[in-house]
Amino acid sequence: MVVLVFVAFSIMSCFRGGDGSFDSLVDEGNICFERREYVNALNAWKQAAAIKPDSAFIYHQIGLAYLRLSDFYQARIAFKESVRLKPDALEVRISLAKIELVLFNLVEAEKEIDYMLTAAPDNVEAQILYGDLLFMKNRFDAAEETYRKALRLGPESGTAFLKLAACCLAKGDTAEADRLYEAAASLKLNGPDRFVELGNYCRLRGDLENAEKHLLYATSLEPENLAYQKRLAEFYSETEHHDNALEILNKIVGKAPDNVTAKKAIAEILLTQGKLNQARLVLEGLSGGLQKDVEVNLLKGKYHMLNLETVHAVGCFQVVVEAEPDFPLGHYLLGLAYLEGNHTRLAQQSFVRALTLDPYFSEADLALADIYYKREEYELSLEYAKRVCVREPENYRAHMIMGNILLRQGEYDSALRRFVAARRIHPESLTPVYYMAMASEFSNRIEDSLKLYEEVLRGNNDLADAALRYVRLLASAGKTDQAEKFCLERIEEAPRNGFFYHILGEVCLLQGKKEKALSNFKKAVSLDPQMISSYIRIGETYDGKTERAGQIALYESALQTMPDFLEAYERLASLYLREENAEKAIETYETALKKAPESPLIANNLAWLYLEYNKDLNKALTLAQSAYERLPDDPCVADTLGWAYFRRNLATRAVWHLTDAVSGMPENPLIHYHLGMAYHSKNEGNATRSHLEKALALHLESPYQEHAAEILNELNNQTGD
Repeated sequence: MVVLVFVAFSIMSCFRGGDGSFDSLVDEGNICFERREYVNALNAWKQAAAIKPDSAFIYHQIGLAYLRLSDFYQARIAFKESVRLKPDALEVRISLAKIELVLFNLVEAEKEIDYMLTAAPDNVEAQILYGDLLFMKNRFDAAEETYRKALRLGPESGTAFLKLAACCLAKGDTAEADRLYEAAASLKLNGPDRFVELGNYCRLRGDLENAEKHLLYATSLEPENLAYQKRLAEFYSETEHHDNALEILNKIVGKAPDNVTAKKAIAEILLTQGKLNQARLVLEGLSGGLQKDVEVNLLKGKYHMLNLETVHAVGCFQVVVEAEPDFPLGHYLLGLAYLEGNHTRLAQQSFVRALTLDPYFSEADLALADIYYKREEYELSLEYAKRVCVREPENYRAHMIMGNILLRQGEYDSALRRFVAARRIHPESLTPVYYMAMASEFSNRIEDSLKLYEEVLRGNNDLADAALRYVRLLASAGKTDQAEKFCLERIEEAPRNGFFYHILGEVCLLQGKKEKALSNFKKAVSLDPQMISSYIRIGETYDGKTERAGQIALYESALQTMPDFLEAYERLASLYLREENAEKAIETYETALKKAPESPLIANNLAWLYLEYNKDLNKALTLAQSAYERLPDDPCVADTLGWAYFRRNLATRAVWHLTDAVSGMPENPLIHYHLGMAYHSKNEGNATRSHLEKALALHLESPYQEHAAEILNELNNQTGD
């Protein structure tokens, strides 16, 4: 295809002849450009480029035409070629830097800006672009200083005024922002670019009506300039008027069918709307020749993430970081894909890489805060969340994460302050109020907590956890009648909602009304057969051995309705063991493993039963290894794996894992017994004696107790001999 295009251009150049044809094509393109016939201008200049492929000027013109057609992808290619041919062309580098910023290629943008600032440190546009780069990195103080320098160099620059105003707004200095906005407006500057900047400022200010008005006016000044149309589409997309955005973008594609940038924007909006099939069709149309394109792979990766195809998503984002290894967003999205696929360590590495490339990448900071929070490494989690709070005091998510960390650390007053801050940022959200209620509850401010829970629950009958906490708090405060009244009122409002019967059952338990509680739990299950918590409560209200048959029947019934109810399998297997029916217990766990092959707890428990009842020692070891891979820090899992190695006559490995298990649970007699037996198989008498004696001292149960005593007697007799 490339050869054919080149030949076609060559034929055209021969037909027109020489440099005169080049000049006439340039003139033809200029005339079309002035008439805003950008497609015709582009065609003329492309023919001129075929005649003089070493003309930096013509590639600059081609780039400008692509800009007017809002095809940033092709414009970037043209500008890069122009710079290659004439590296000192400052005007072209300015155009290229703008595109790199629009495409969020911050590393490439920085290279161009560094060149410009070195070559022309007093160039106003270069300073403004440097300010834009700093602003996009969330370095607002440095951005403000740079924009002010641009204003000193060009005091009549309306763009510098408006950029500085936006920066002050981002820093929370609305008074200065408004002053600068008025100063820019007083310059009486015309031209669509100024109105685009005015629209951008109003958008940041939250004045959406005037933002739309300015952007519409910009498009009316140059209706054929598709770049302004695209900015208007972006505004509609940002403000969730997606249909308006799609209408504009489809018109752009209608005028410029090869406009890759517009097609990418269409795909992005369709993904945002959850229209995955339509998005897939657009992305398939972009695939030809763009398999390695960074933006296309970003969009494909997002598509696969939304479609829960994490392996494919990882593949797409890996293409992105291989093509652009210094692209922070690529590493961040790769981290999200790893996280979705439960590859936490790989996700952590990707987020750290993103932060290394851009230390102000707040989403990467918060992703790491989340990872460390889930690992219960609260100090590290707090450190990452705090960085964002300091840098972006209005970051809602950062305050929420910090609040949750402080809640876990028992710093209830500090947690409360964070949730209050989050509520101030998003007053319409009930989530901060719910956590404020929890923080107040934990700090024993019972009345404050009750009022906050009531605020959360007002008109929101579907907030199950809040309702349960509220009722339990009422009951713990001795207000069981009020708790019961709350439940009955909710049942009257929503008589088919099984959860309120469950809560009423909880209240009855607290009141000591066991039969009434049981009746409500059963009612909850009859209304909602998926009510797991009610099944568990019913099982717990049965009296031990005398009602064990009822418990077994209950969980068997639950599993008929909810075959993925893992806790029911665990409880049912435990009941079978109490009935001394090991075969049924093993069969139950085997069924559970088929339902949840990735569950480390199911794998561990089944491995344990295989070992205890001499079933399949090879499979027991495989299951124990699988559980250990997922829960390497769980001493019970380490104990199972160590015992599996012991049963397979691999004593050295057994000792390694059982030693870890003892470290994690030093007061567990059975683990000491296992470790003692492992040492015994290695003929290490002192270590054997130490752990078996410890096991007996910790009241090791039968039949292990008798076996441990027997081994100790043998050791003592050997010593006596």
